[in-house]
Amino acid sequence: MTGNHPRAVGWAGVDSPIGGYIREESGRTLKAYRSQPTLVAEQANEEQDTARGGYARRQVIELIQNSADQLSKTEGGSIHIRLTSERLYCADAGAPTDEEGVKALLFSHLSPKRDTHEIGRFGVGFKSVLGVSDSPDFFSRGGSFRFDRERAAERIREVVPGAERVPVLRVAEPVDPDEAAKADPHLQKMMEWAANIVRLPLKQRAHDDLAEQLQKFPAQFLLFTPHVRRLDLSSDNGEFNRTLALSHVDDWLELDDGQSKSRWMLSSRIHRLSDAAKHDARALDDAEKVDLKWAAPLDSQLGIRHFWAFFPTMTSSLLAGILNAPWKTNEDRRNLLPGPYNDELIDAAVELVAENLSRLSTTEDPARHLDVLPRRRESGDNDHACQLRSGIYQCLQQRECVPDQDGVLQRHTEIHYPPKEFTSGSGHYVVADNALEIWASDEHRPPNWLHRTAITANRLGAIDRIFRYRGGDNDPRAPRASIAEWLEALVEEGKRTNDAVGASKAAIAAAAAPRNGGLWSSSMMRRADRSKSSNICLMRGLFASRKPC
Repeated sequence: MTGNHPRAVGWAGVDSPIGGYIREESGRTLKAYRSQPTLVAEQANEEQDTARGGYARRQVIELIQNSADQLSKTEGGSIHIRLTSERLYCADAGAPTDEEGVKALLFSHLSPKRDTHEIGRFGVGFKSVLGVSDSPDFFSRGGSFRFDRERAAERIREVVPGAERVPVLRVAEPVDPDEAAKADPHLQKMMEWAANIVRLPLKQRAHDDLAEQLQKFPAQFLLFTPHVRRLDLSSDNGEFNRTLALSHVDDWLELDDGQSKSRWMLSSRIHRLSDAAKHDARALDDAEKVDLKWAAPLDSQLGIRHFWAFFPTMTSSLLAGILNAPWKTNEDRRNLLPGPYNDELIDAAVELVAENLSRLSTTEDPARHLDVLPRRRESGDNDHACQLRSGIYQCLQQRECVPDQDGVLQRHTEIHYPPKEFTSGSGHYVVADNALEIWASDEHRPPNWLHRTAITANRLGAIDRIFRYRGGDNDPRAPRASIAEWLEALVEEGKRTNDAVGASKAAIAAAAAPRNGGLWSSSMMRRADRSKSSNICLMRGLFASRKPC
């Protein structure tokens, strides 16, 4: 103990096995540079490409995902990121790093992570920190070490004189965590609970960019990392202070993003890869089983609609919510790549969505699940979204997904659909709401007709696409009944229950309901005029007499 500063209990010093490993590996790297000086420029260029390329604004994401992977090896816990005017800290209460973890930091594409629940698997992303810091520190209870641009250049030029650009993250030196904590109150406080802490002394102008990354960090990340119980993002100047948390409520999840709460349904599916898919996977991605997850929003806002690889990619899925999987992407994980691996995962995602879509239907809104389905095809849609959309609509043809009058989901071919006169144009908006409500609320309504909540532009469009994808884009939409058939169905059900007159009165009330400030009953009756049905004749007679219902 020195002064009033307590020694960092449980934190190994410079003589730890990790410290010895750091010295040994750094020494081997310097010997390799002496034998092959070209490696210096090659690895310096590699680091620069990572820091300034696709990873240039992903430092926060990369640090959090590494902490999340350490937490996955334990019973879970919290991650805390703190931004000061001079440093960025990322601390977690996960498993202390081991030699394999250190090796992944010292080299490239040597990450030991293989399981599908681990996020970073290629050992590249950490190098993005060089975009904001020249001297990253890594503190772990098993051993701590430091990278430093000036010190690395000094040591490398001892063996390769005249080297211009040099790599930073290939040569490290052990550090004493106790000595570091004496001069840093933030570090000292984190060491009381954390197992791993990354500390980044910041370059000029790095602060504002990191603050923006923290403020925009997607809270939905927690939906796919249940081992991360809490994520705190804060700055010492009070500019922002976000606490992200996820809680379970019945069979859905409540996500708190620090400003508001949202509800989500999470569905999972384990897919075993075929030989063709395994052959197409990334060389370091040797898992045989892949965990796919679909997080569907339960609230009114149905945004996102992108594929995620634990974080959002730039590839649109057109499906509401988030389809998360270890997709094969370009190296910065921003875009999905073509090939058998992703094609197979999308086919598995189709089954995942089709199996769980009905869970979104509720008693109050039995057609709610139709809102999440992909829209119609438009120019510019990517191939992955088109494959997903086509697969979902084809798969739904064999499933109960269209609500009847009782709110029970049925096959789309077992439902009768209301007259096209209820929608303007190609179903852009619904007219004659009152008529629909009167018809649907009558006790004589036949059950095998489309539920009132499904008669909206988006939901009718989704049902039309289920019909259309049976054999191509030229297939018909959902077959619409005529007005006469719609009215007659109500009367016919009344006759079946021995109340034909009562059902006829209800049909007349629907026909006489206001439409946009006027009546549309005369239009209804004219369209039914040619019908020879006794039911229609009965309605015409009652309508003419204007008997009270």
